[in-house]
Amino acid sequence: IIRIMNKVTPLTRAWVWCKRFRNRCGYGVHSPFAFNLITWVIYEKYPFYAYDRLKKIRKELKCTTYKNSLNTEKVDKLLFRLVNEMQPKFILEVGTQSGLSTLYMASANTKADVITFDIQQNEGPFSGKFFAPYHKIISLSGDVEGLVTSYINTVSQIDFVHFNRRRPEPKIYEQLFSKTHTDSLFVIEGIHDSKCMQEWWSELVKDEHTGITFDLYDLGLIFYDKTKIKQHYIVNF
Repeated sequence: IIRIMNKVTPLTRAWVWCKRFRNRCGYGVHSPFAFNLITWVIYEKYPFYAYDRLKKIRKELKCTTYKNSLNTEKVDKLLFRLVNEMQPKFILEVGTQSGLSTLYMASANTKADVITFDIQQNEGPFSGKFFAPYHKIISLSGDVEGLVTSYINTVSQIDFVHFNRRRPEPKIYEQLFSKTHTDSLFVIEGIHDSKCMQEWWSELVKDEHTGITFDLYDLGLIFYDKTKIKQHYIVNF
């Protein structure tokens, strides 16, 4: 099933940027962890080695029916940088879509096991053309909730989760949360796409079990290190 992403008009984007202008570049952030993440990961502009190759794949996909299920290049590059920074051993993705975001994450840490789930297999990246070089990517299709339940029972902990279906996933979230540890990171797409997504995101931010959270408008980041003071940051991404 191809996701038709909510269209953000230039006017909407400009309004969001102006509203969040004072939340840029880590200004006013006193937490060393949060400041470093904002400065050296979220705002990092370094042209990583894999970007050119992934950009060519993006160009190919834009000429196919999968063009409407692509994340923006800005978001995919951030996923790359987050994985590059965290170096998770295990990456789980709920909602494969075009598969390009999967490739960005897998490219940032080729040693990580990457498991991606979606409702049905498609003929895009899964044909083997794009995923073939990445032997540690496993794509599974079917009942996503059931697949996640079966798979997480085989692992002791989960390092990095990418929610890529842009809808509330409370049941799946609760299952995955049970496997988190102090270095876990959950990335949730589309936190402002709809009222139900905004409500779910607000619940997660307020949850006493979550630690530091970041609202980047396009997506949200949740860390689970309870040794750090719980704080919520709005970032002009």
